[in-house]
Order: sequence, then C-alpha cells, then structure tokens
Amino acid sequence: MPGFDKKDVSIKIDNTGHLNLQGKTKRRGKEVKFGETYRVPEKADTSSVEAKLDKGILTITLKRKEKHKPKEIQIT
Repeated sequence: MPGFDKKDVSIKIDNTGHLNLQGKTKRRGKEVKFGETYRVPEKADTSSVEAKLDKGILTITLKRKEKHKPKEIQIT
C-alpha cells in the first residue's frame, strides 16, 4: 500500500465474520480509492485484531481462539 498513511486506511470486522478494508488518498491530484472484503476464519479471535502499516506494507494479525477446556467443578 505504498503512498497510503494509516489515517487513509480503515479496517473493520463486522458481526458476520467479514473483514472490510477500505482506503483513499490523493496521488498526483487525483483521488485513489480501494475496498476489499475478506472472510475471517471461525478459528480467529476477532476481539484481538492488530494492524500495522510500515513502509507501505499492511500487516493484519488475528490470533486463534483459545480452545474451550472443560471446567472442573469442586464437590463440597
């Protein structure tokens, strides 16, 4: 994403599991826009998304959901 600053880019995850990536900037006096939608895997934890834009490279990191472990109940 050369030419884009982090203020030019928007990343959102909706409740249906889609990651929406949009952006706009100006180049040579013309407005440049883009938009992409990606399906987020069910194994991904959408509450812990991290994004970084460094030297024109956008990195989006999604962690895996922790596996649910059976809860042990103490008998009193």
